[in-house]
Amino acid sequence: MESKHIHKVFAFIAFCTASITYILTAQTSIPFWDCGEFTSAAIWQQVPHPPGAPLFLIIAKLFDFLPFADPAWRINLVSVLSSSCTILFVYLSIEILLKECSKSVKDIYRYTIALCGSLCFVFSDTFWFNAVESEVYAMSTLIVSLIVYLILRWRDQSHQSNNTIYLLLISYLIGLSIGVHLFSILTLFTVMMLIYFKKYEFSWLGFAKMTLLSIGIFSYVYIVLIKTLPSLLAGNFLISDNGNYVFQESSFIVLCGLIVVFIPCITLYIAHKKGQSLIKLIALCILLIMAGFTTYTHTFLRSSAHPPMNENAPNTMSKLASYINREQYGDAPMWPRRYKTGTEFEEMHKKYGNWYAPSYIKIDMGDGTSKSTSDYSTMKINIPGEIKYLFNYQIGHMYVRYFLWNFMGKAGDLQDSPAFLYSSPKKEVEIWNYLSDYKDMFPIQLFALPFIMGIIGLLYHLKNAPKTAYSFITLFIMLGVFAAIAQNQQEPQPRERDYFYVGSFMVWCMWIALGFQSIIYIIVTKVRLTVLHWCSIMFLFFIPGLMAKEGWFIHDRSKNTLAFDMSYNMLQSCEKDAILFTNGDNDTFPLWYLQDVEGIRRDIRIVNLSLAQMGWYLSQLKHDSPWGAKPIQLTFSDASLDAPENSQDSPKPILSEARSITIPIEQSRISSYFVIPDNATQTMTFTYTASPAGEQNGKPLYVFGVEHQMIADILQNSAFTRPVYFSMTVSKNYYSGLESYVRQEGMALRVCPFKQSEDQTEAFYEPIMDACFLHPINGNQMQKQQAYGYIFRDLADNSHYYDEFSRNYLRNYRLSSIRYADYLIKVGQNKKAGIVLNSMNTHISPIHFPMNYLFYLQIADVYRKAGYTKEMSYFSLLGAQYADALIMNKNLAAQDPYAKDFSPYVAAAEGYQYSGRINLAIERLRTFLPETNNDPYLQNKIDELELLVLENKKQYSEALKLAETFLKRYMDPAHKRLLVLVPRMEQKANELRVILGLSPLESMTRILN
Repeated sequence: MESKHIHKVFAFIAFCTASITYILTAQTSIPFWDCGEFTSAAIWQQVPHPPGAPLFLIIAKLFDFLPFADPAWRINLVSVLSSSCTILFVYLSIEILLKECSKSVKDIYRYTIALCGSLCFVFSDTFWFNAVESEVYAMSTLIVSLIVYLILRWRDQSHQSNNTIYLLLISYLIGLSIGVHLFSILTLFTVMMLIYFKKYEFSWLGFAKMTLLSIGIFSYVYIVLIKTLPSLLAGNFLISDNGNYVFQESSFIVLCGLIVVFIPCITLYIAHKKGQSLIKLIALCILLIMAGFTTYTHTFLRSSAHPPMNENAPNTMSKLASYINREQYGDAPMWPRRYKTGTEFEEMHKKYGNWYAPSYIKIDMGDGTSKSTSDYSTMKINIPGEIKYLFNYQIGHMYVRYFLWNFMGKAGDLQDSPAFLYSSPKKEVEIWNYLSDYKDMFPIQLFALPFIMGIIGLLYHLKNAPKTAYSFITLFIMLGVFAAIAQNQQEPQPRERDYFYVGSFMVWCMWIALGFQSIIYIIVTKVRLTVLHWCSIMFLFFIPGLMAKEGWFIHDRSKNTLAFDMSYNMLQSCEKDAILFTNGDNDTFPLWYLQDVEGIRRDIRIVNLSLAQMGWYLSQLKHDSPWGAKPIQLTFSDASLDAPENSQDSPKPILSEARSITIPIEQSRISSYFVIPDNATQTMTFTYTASPAGEQNGKPLYVFGVEHQMIADILQNSAFTRPVYFSMTVSKNYYSGLESYVRQEGMALRVCPFKQSEDQTEAFYEPIMDACFLHPINGNQMQKQQAYGYIFRDLADNSHYYDEFSRNYLRNYRLSSIRYADYLIKVGQNKKAGIVLNSMNTHISPIHFPMNYLFYLQIADVYRKAGYTKEMSYFSLLGAQYADALIMNKNLAAQDPYAKDFSPYVAAAEGYQYSGRINLAIERLRTFLPETNNDPYLQNKIDELELLVLENKKQYSEALKLAETFLKRYMDPAHKRLLVLVPRMEQKANELRVILGLSPLESMTRILN
């Protein structure tokens, strides 16, 4: 077989290996985070959150036409195929680099090494994660890999007359990439460097000119074409301090925008006439970037069609420009690095040194009003603290840690989990796997082999092809460290962000292949035995094989249906035509998917409280009827909802005292939903408090955000003619004042017209809770219309992997079952309480999905009150064992959020006591006693347990003697702190005397004598 055919075979093997791997491990259902939104947007060609991804949506729609499998899986295949094609181009690029570095290595060896390097990228942690879900990062990486391959091909064929086709393709790809993700434009610097090194003799002056030209082209593409041109075409230019444009909807500015568009056209024409090939090429490249950018026409057209998902409604040029520029998120300053205010951020800022909050300045709005905003220009800055934050957190924690995850190992799967180094202590690994039944999967240990091989490859690259090496170092830095700096991420983050840097990891895998070749080159030149050559090459496959072995289980999402099931259960907890308040991505986007794509419960209007601060969203709630669902009655005027966000006319937060809200009740209309109490009135009145904001004149003030105003507006206007619910995931801050008026129905909290509890204890509606918890259904019984019954799939064991966020969501089910069971006990239904807990523990394994020790003890206590002794003992022992884990590892205890308020020693003692291991309970408390400065109540607990040991043996006489001994000690003046315990011990002694037939008085006389 000819060498070029072998080359194609190896490329095909790389592609097929990636395809098979990702198809087998891709999520067959909808994942959490943005995937539900993107999938729904792709299938119905809707408008997702800014800045959108029109090219991704167009391509993804083609996969929806596949005549098989689940719709979510079909859209997940977009990432599968994108990632497989990426591996193909990585293989081809590696082969070019290998050939450049050494032409003396046989072709077959080089192809094998390229395959080995590309497989390292196949099984790298971050790339694999992106490859199996419907997000934009896999397609973005594909574009980056294709650009790298094309520029390498151009360099190899730069002597040919038609070589510019590669540069034109790169330009068009950069334009297209804007419709997927912006990171592809960071390849411009490497493209320019490779062109310079190929076409020009190196000089420092020439290199400096090339650098300045690269910065200029990058700035032109990013600032002029992407950030500014859409605004110019909308007639807007120059944003002032108040957030408004100095020139707004100006015909002259539109003309300027058209001039920006036509300048490259005119330049191309003149350059063609004068035979200026370089200028002609540059002008043509700019035009192709613009042509690629036109994918946003799709966003404009689809928004104008008013689809159910129409975020920001970018159906005018002004709105489209705002959408592309992500204006609703605001601008983050590049300096200072620590800029975000708020308790959770400020506490983190102070870890890196003194931090000073920014001052606020008043900015005059165009309508004569003013608003306050942070003034970073006058902010007092602790420069060493900013530098420490930059390097320790933004570069170290938010990039280097991810890099080491991929090429050294990973200690655990909890957020902020560190990389695993070979020397990492076992106790540190235990901290990151304490509450995980997947601890056997961790640490992910690669023995630093990919890292070491990458360093060898980088040095080999620098030695044999220094110009190309410098170009790829630039690419590695731009897609890694530079990207981390540019994002200026604030601590804490809601999730890990390693997916941003996968292009950087791709470059490292290329260096891994070069490291392989450097070793093979030495063996080939020093040893003439061909068998040994092949043995060495086969040994190199150990590294991607190790990466595949270590990563397969945790990347296999083929049985993960949790996002779908939780969303289904949440929707089916609601009555027909309900309004359901949600808050974040994970309790909104999967629900959108179920409604948009699966057609499940389209009668429900989902109201996302994060989006409810936006006028465009409120307008859609008020006027639109997605899939026939009823609009929501709102009193916000259309003029205010259509006003620009910066306008004083748009809805704004209100600072005021608590508001008294009165809602009329038509009892005849609600009698079928609620039990009407005898003392019921014709109105519901409650005090709405929203977010606390200090005091004024001795009275508390509250911030009523637009979302708080909307909630009150909906309640008043609907007047219980439509069911209104809060998702279980919504913070109580949103319904402060309504605590006594909500009752739980499945996974939703329904607002009721009458108080459900006087003391704000939790209330439940038994028929619906029973239907959900006690009568679960399987996946084949799902209904599109209203029907109760939870779905629990693949949660009874740990045969399938669920990441930390998925496991955390199971807490909602558990908390709900515990609270409902506790409620049933209070109303005298002890047997049903135990059945509820048993049902939950059957469907969601308490072993394979562990809980904090307090959860186990809480479940045990509910079982105890319900009279389920066997179950109580079982969960008590589990709680004690998990508390013991904290006792054995002090560092683990320091990380546990509950350990400070409830000692693991006390928890372990309680668990051992109720599981019948009283001696162990005594031992834990005695160990803990010195740490409490010999707390008298703890001493009493120990003494009572010692008495219990004797009582369990029916040694009542010995127990009485011991109790009297304790009483004498308590009454000894030398132990004054124990005097407070005398009544408790006297009571215990009296109980024993009664058992023995002795009178309390006779016993007391003996003690005093």
